[in-house]
Amino acid sequence: MIQKLKICQGCGKPKKIFSHKKCMECAKKEYPFIRKYSVSDKRKYGLARYLHIIHKMDAKSLKETGQITCFFCDLEIKGFVDHHHLDGRDGDLLTKEKWIVQAHSGCHIQGYHNSTVDQLIKKYWYENVFLPNLLKVDQSLYEREYNKRYK
Repeated sequence: MIQKLKICQGCGKPKKIFSHKKCMECAKKEYPFIRKYSVSDKRKYGLARYLHIIHKMDAKSLKETGQITCFFCDLEIKGFVDHHHLDGRDGDLLTKEKWIVQAHSGCHIQGYHNSTVDQLIKKYWYENVFLPNLLKVDQSLYEREYNKRYK
């Protein structure tokens, strides 16, 4: 199979297009590849332990209730299970089961992390499901989340 060459928008020459309508050389100049950062042995151990914990959490939920429920909207999760860290991922918080909850990717990323406080308040699940669930886990975390609207 012969691949047709296209005009690179970077150098204007007919070349094999790599990314952003540019050849590899031009794309590398404009979008340099980010080096991978080295991970400490302690963090590697923590990440391995974290993966074990979330798999154990998912299996436990399935065994107890027959389904995995989203912390944000209280609906059943079918397919990929996302995990939200209620109080961050620093230090031991990465592996503390109390602070890890299961969620739909849509509720977690698009619904929660990519929304402003005003957008969150308009979502049906924010005040009716998420905040009450958060209150069951920790009073101070609930108050911190609730008070975001007044900042």
